[in-house]
Amino acid sequence: MVSIARSTITLLSVLTAISVCSTAYADTDGWRKFDPANCFTLHVAPASPSTSDTAITLESTQATAHQFAAATHTIPAKGFQGKLALLKGKITTDSAATGAILWISVKSGAKQVGFSNTESNPVPENSQNIPRETTLSIPTDATEINYGFALKGAGKATVTALSINIQAQTQAVGATSPLSVMQAAITDIETYSYNADRIDWSTQKPALLSFAQTASQQDVYQKLQIVLKRLGDHHSFIIPPWKITEFFNKPPILPTLTACSADIQCITLPSFSSDQAQSKSAYQKAVFDALQSSGSPKGWIIDLRQNKGGNMWPMLASLKPFLGDGVLGYFVNNKGEKSAGWKAQPDKALSLPTDQSLLTAPVAVLIGSQTASSGEAVAIAFKGRPNTRFFGTATAGHASANRTFFLPDGGRMMLTASIDADRTGKLYGHDVIPDETIQNDEATLTAATNWMKHQISP
Repeated sequence: MVSIARSTITLLSVLTAISVCSTAYADTDGWRKFDPANCFTLHVAPASPSTSDTAITLESTQATAHQFAAATHTIPAKGFQGKLALLKGKITTDSAATGAILWISVKSGAKQVGFSNTESNPVPENSQNIPRETTLSIPTDATEINYGFALKGAGKATVTALSINIQAQTQAVGATSPLSVMQAAITDIETYSYNADRIDWSTQKPALLSFAQTASQQDVYQKLQIVLKRLGDHHSFIIPPWKITEFFNKPPILPTLTACSADIQCITLPSFSSDQAQSKSAYQKAVFDALQSSGSPKGWIIDLRQNKGGNMWPMLASLKPFLGDGVLGYFVNNKGEKSAGWKAQPDKALSLPTDQSLLTAPVAVLIGSQTASSGEAVAIAFKGRPNTRFFGTATAGHASANRTFFLPDGGRMMLTASIDADRTGKLYGHDVIPDETIQNDEATLTAATNWMKHQISP
């Protein structure tokens, strides 16, 4: 899932504001660059008599569509807990930059407890001083507020007039009202849903907004579940704020390696939902370590039968020794526009197996009705790979991409915005069909093993 945050929240003029501006905190030394791929440059031009405010620039000529960097500034949260942070700035982009955003993150100790950005309202390329803003409620246990500017993909972008205002929240604020949640959700569904045209918005929007005027927060979430069901993509869903911690804080289950025979090894690749760097790295490392300690098998089985999805990128990254450097698939929106190609991009701090024979080794991919969402995307990434065959039953039929939208009250909406395509451009959006359909799990493994033996026999 690709994350996008809801940022349009109306603030009433009666609020008392405590201004914490970038000119007060954002000297060159005060800004830090977070650049996982190490392919961006950060330049901070402090305010001077000839320039009225600080200019923060991020630039890269080599970043891929999925690589990003962030300019980060930190202030203590003490005294600001329970209040509302409002981040504003003006963004200028060159002819290549389309992924420039403002963002706020709040931590309690080492744990992130709040996040918001402007990715749902992108700044077009070749833009000058486009205003953007985003808000975030600061939890009562917050210890640190991080905020700044980020760029995803190649190009050059600059933010000026950047300021963060910490404002008291009163009952007069409509930012977290049930109506504001409904308004934000409708805007995102109507704008980004792959099946948005299945709903008659001319009649449904007024009815939904009228309902939300007097509805409770719980009633609005129940109503939105019904709206998402009407889209018919069988993939979109919504998480109310009171279930966020339960949903995202599950400990990750790591991949495992088992031997089917002396010459055949099986990698079981489970679901993975975390967005924490440490967990993503551990997931990839589990596969790499298994490959390096596996001896010299001649064939491999990739078991995706219990992979219900989540974050596809660590899954693909872990399989790079089999998939190589090329494009593995695409996302295609309802206008027929293709995303940048999927690639397996492991954590650079990890040591990859050096056995080049894995790129051409025979691979059997096991799929089934529980293989869903990103699990299906991983299966699709093997479509078109030589010496590869699929066994099992049809997948769940969620071969599409959900984008994450942050709602004003802290809830999140996972909205199907595109469908999957394999490396040849073949569209899915439905189930992935195996080459050999076998209903029984044990029989599926036996069939895959038998096929593998024929591939590796002298």
